[in-house]
Amino acid sequence: KYISAVNTVSHCRINKGSPLYDNFAYYGIVDPDNSFGWQTADGRNTLEIRIHRVATIERLITELGIGRGYHGSGVEFQES
Repeated sequence: KYISAVNTVSHCRINKGSPLYDNFAYYGIVDPDNSFGWQTADGRNTLEIRIHRVATIERLITELGIGRGYHGSGVEFQES
């Protein structure tokens, strides 16, 4: 009802200089230099888990008939 389009779905890459990279210990991240394969110390957030989450979201986008929108393709964003 409230989501008309989704631009992109990602499994969360950690970029050097980003708040997530700069504060990796606070978030329990080990090996922040492994931008795609990073994980949390407790093992609750791994690349495999994130890939599964992306697949779930992609499946739901399709099942719910949510459009795939990109800037300039008719999707309007309004400030709240």
